Amino acid sequence: MKMKKNKSPNSCSRANRASKQSLRILLAISVIALAVFTLNILPYSTRTARAAQAQSEKISDSALSQIRSLMEAKLARTPEQQKIDSNLLAAIKVNRGEAIAANAPALQPDVKLDANGKVLVDITARVTNGLLEQLRASGAEDVLAFKQYDSIRARIPLLQLEFLAGSPNIKSIIRAVEAQTQRATQDEIAARTAQSQSFAARANRVRAQLPQAMRTVTTQQDDPGPITNIGLATSAGDTAHAAASARTTFGVNGAGIKIGVLSDSYNNMGVAATNVLTGDLPGVGNPNGFTTPVTVLQDLGSGGTDEGRAMMQIVHDLAPGAQLYFATAFLGSASFANNIQSLRTNGCDIIIDDVFYSNESPFQDAIIAQAVNTVTAAGALYFSSAGNSGNLTDGTSGVWEGDFNDSGVDLMDGANNLGRLHQFSAGVTLNTVNSGGSSRRIDMMWSDPLAGSGNDYDVYVLNNAGTSILRSSDSSQTGTQDPYEGISTLNVGEKIAIVKFSGAARAIHLNTGRARLLIATSGQTKGHSCAADAFGVAAVNASSAGGGAFVGGATNPTETFSSDGTRRVFYNANGTAITPGNVLFATSGGTVRQKPDIAAADGVATTFPGGSGLNPFFGTSAAAPHAGAIAALLKQFKPTLTTSQVRTILTSTALDIEAVGIDR
Repeated sequence: MKMKKNKSPNSCSRANRASKQSLRILLAISVIALAVFTLNILPYSTRTARAAQAQSEKISDSALSQIRSLMEAKLARTPEQQKIDSNLLAAIKVNRGEAIAANAPALQPDVKLDANGKVLVDITARVTNGLLEQLRASGAEDVLAFKQYDSIRARIPLLQLEFLAGSPNIKSIIRAVEAQTQRATQDEIAARTAQSQSFAARANRVRAQLPQAMRTVTTQQDDPGPITNIGLATSAGDTAHAAASARTTFGVNGAGIKIGVLSDSYNNMGVAATNVLTGDLPGVGNPNGFTTPVTVLQDLGSGGTDEGRAMMQIVHDLAPGAQLYFATAFLGSASFANNIQSLRTNGCDIIIDDVFYSNESPFQDAIIAQAVNTVTAAGALYFSSAGNSGNLTDGTSGVWEGDFNDSGVDLMDGANNLGRLHQFSAGVTLNTVNSGGSSRRIDMMWSDPLAGSGNDYDVYVLNNAGTSILRSSDSSQTGTQDPYEGISTLNVGEKIAIVKFSGAARAIHLNTGRARLLIATSGQTKGHSCAADAFGVAAVNASSAGGGAFVGGATNPTETFSSDGTRRVFYNANGTAITPGNVLFATSGGTVRQKPDIAAADGVATTFPGGSGLNPFFGTSAAAPHAGAIAALLKQFKPTLTTSQVRTILTSTALDIEAVGIDR
């Protein structure tokens, strides 16, 4: 980052190259711009070249027969069973020695039970003392209740779920949705770079630079040289964003600014005190005088990788004078939302996270996004990872987003019409998982309001031959559930089918995590990073700066794994339609948010062990803290800046990267 006074005689040529307009602002920040297509470009309108070449692939008669069998079982559900996730119901049947369906022999429930036969679930309910007592009496453990969000997370005996679903206070019970950070593994970096379809020259350049970047990281750890004011391991983003120059030129280091970080954990490894003594984190014993310790509002307790601590090392590199706070985001969506607001209550001016929950809606602000809206309305700046799930431009997309496309194949069983089969393109009713990284799964959402879906869609995973159903998610949507189906296991070569069980056509968002789809679209980024006033942050490899500062253009492209936009939203946070006249919620409905907003550095050094996945630290998890720290320097320089003024500064003075103009 470089900051300078407007028309200063000391203006550097780098900033002149960065700005393509007359800047009438106090500061110019060379954060990199990740732009997005213009608002008139639809996120679901484009298909990959591979999709255009896909042969017609029709679902087999045997697979159709199995789907019919599952739909017949669905029709027979009791009112209590309709409240329960279909995979939980399947696990209950298996536990009782019953068949999941009459004709689906290969189907397995997608449920994780602990040694005591209990399952972690998320319950949407009117939270009362009576309900909590009922849960505990049924053997529930680890109960986390948030009345303000109508949310309970608990570990409950599997065979108690149907009984509990009889409570009028309970609206739905689903398998607990797990949190995921946005770090990228080295394997994913290499695979996505090697397979990039659109930027062959870029792929070659990144491959050539990666060994040097690794050597640089090794040198920084083994022979740190003189101790700087930012510890043993210094992020290359400090130079790439010209933050070091800004600190010297303007006398800013983040002092007086409170920055909150949300991730998995902070001190699960028990070495945070060592980071303080080496100068990589602030606190008592910091050799450079930054003695205010990190304030931990809530840590994970166990099981975390301390990715939050790695993010804080980046923040401390760029804004070492800032006061740091931490809260975990790994105890469920409601806990995450609560901790966002707690950070603001504790005075955090800037909040940064690298976590998402896979059931966050792409089409409406859910509870995490609503918490972001609350804190940004109260004056906080919010920076969130845009995601590492790929993009259409680089041929790494694992999302299909578009309107339900009736294939003309209905699923008749005698006189009963049990649904209609979707086609991804003309004659293609199965979408194939081509490849992907470490986190492959299915999350399918459609454009109904949260807690109010009366249109019922289901998703199925088939074997490579497309002849047998392996996994499914066919929960009931009867008007009070979320428009969501999820499957946590997905393998390369497997095929995906979508069925409209009942109701009207809707826009669909089929997301496979970090996999890639044969028939793919843009529109991967979703959830709270797409909140209107949040900064969704994409990633650019710091090594593309060549040891100096970013210059923009084709020299500093986004990572091939970085998620793309735009983001079309159909509902206000309260569930009312943005465009009520558009009853089909087709691709012209709602409103489009230009997300992600900006990009920043990744691929940087930390003090973590080389095999931790956090050194070098790749992914939008590393990019978000760079952007947030830059904002801290800006806020210290001129504390009176409003959130909208900071947004204007960051987006209007950012470097234009990749093609000229706004990119998705």
